[in-house]
Amino acid sequence: MDIEKSIQELTERLALIEDIFGTSENENIRLLRSKLDEFSEKAPTLDIRGQVRLLNDLEGLFIFLEGKLEKQLS
Repeated sequence: MDIEKSIQELTERLALIEDIFGTSENENIRLLRSKLDEFSEKAPTLDIRGQVRLLNDLEGLFIFLEGKLEKQLS
């Protein structure tokens, strides 16, 4: 698993979400940003298994919250 590539993809997905929702305050978007930032801070202190586990959790959160955000657009 290429962790850096995955983080770059999540960063790009978040940027797209932020573009779609503009400047409106949204708790889900803030949570995604916070968790992505938290991963960037914690990852260097973890071994590969810890990084992969944390990344999998982060990707799951993205999938879940992207679904919620999509419903808000409908």
